[in-house]
Amino acid sequence: YVFPSDTKGLSSVVRAFRALRVMIALIILPGMKALLTATVRSIPALANVFSLAAFLLLTMGISGVQFFKGALHKRCATDGIARLPSTLSNSERRNAAAEFDTGILCGRDSALCIERTTCFTFDSNPGEDTISFDSVMASFFPLGTTLVLDSWSESMYMLMDAYSVNAWIYFCSMVILGGFIVLQLFLAVISESFARIENERKAMLAERQERRTIRRQSLQGHELIKITDGSAQNGAPVDPA
Repeated sequence: YVFPSDTKGLSSVVRAFRALRVMIALIILPGMKALLTATVRSIPALANVFSLAAFLLLTMGISGVQFFKGALHKRCATDGIARLPSTLSNSERRNAAAEFDTGILCGRDSALCIERTTCFTFDSNPGEDTISFDSVMASFFPLGTTLVLDSWSESMYMLMDAYSVNAWIYFCSMVILGGFIVLQLFLAVISESFARIENERKAMLAERQERRTIRRQSLQGHELIKITDGSAQNGAPVDPA
């Protein structure tokens, strides 16, 4: 349940929402307000960068499926896997075979399997089926981690063992195009929007200061005129200075 049923629990939830009061800082602090405004204003430009990132993921996903489909299924298994009953269902066979999986990829060369192990084609992929190039949708996870430069080398080394040592070219291309270009475009769009808002804010402050100066000079001029008129009515000489 999201909200507890007892009164004490509900009061705790209400008190927890008090933490949202820090959101007032987004309005009070000029820098935070400018950053939030810059993020909102840059959404149309970010949509174009999102489209570029989606096109890159789709293109690399299609090529990845063409290159690496099924390569990660071949892994070294202990000898006991040959004695699995053939009457098991697919799910039961998958669970039973996982006990014999050594995690060593052998798609490129079965000689990578050590003694008393054999190269076997498993139904699942490494990383609990998260690292996969069996379909374009499945490839988005390893490509996404490569795009944000998060543990991407693990997938690269797996495919270097499972497919070819030249698999590094595919991942390094994704790192350069995605991590170094697309992500920098996101930062550049937000930074440009923030700089534009800062210039607008500084120009507004300068305009306000100029208006205050003009108003102050105008008030001083009115006071001088009043003094001059009062001196003229009293017949006192007016100092030109």
